[in-house]
Amino acid sequence: MKLSKRFDRFKVEPDPTSAYLSAFRFNAEYFTNWPSQDNKTLSNIVGSRVKLILQESGRSDIRFGDTRFSIEGGDCVFVPPYAVYSAQTHENVRSFELLFNVFPYTREQEFLSQFGLT
Repeated sequence: MKLSKRFDRFKVEPDPTSAYLSAFRFNAEYFTNWPSQDNKTLSNIVGSRVKLILQESGRSDIRFGDTRFSIEGGDCVFVPPYAVYSAQTHENVRSFELLFNVFPYTREQEFLSQFGLT
């Protein structure tokens, strides 16, 4: 995307992560806010897109197979496509979810492995 020359004075060199991410295109498919998800249990969830869960408040437990993560306000979780996971929320949970695709598809696995996801 080309910006007007008047923005040139604000330009900075991209950091390594930003430079790496600029090689990809992201298509946000779905964004939602869960304002109150207290004491819910969701089992064996599977999606076809990359999911980013942003926990604003409260505490939740996310389980991938035998691995369990406890997340609190300010934490986020990447969920790779076709990963089976379960979630249990506790009190005062407020979260956001962003589901997106990575293009080109042939580089999606490379993108996920950059974040330690396989």
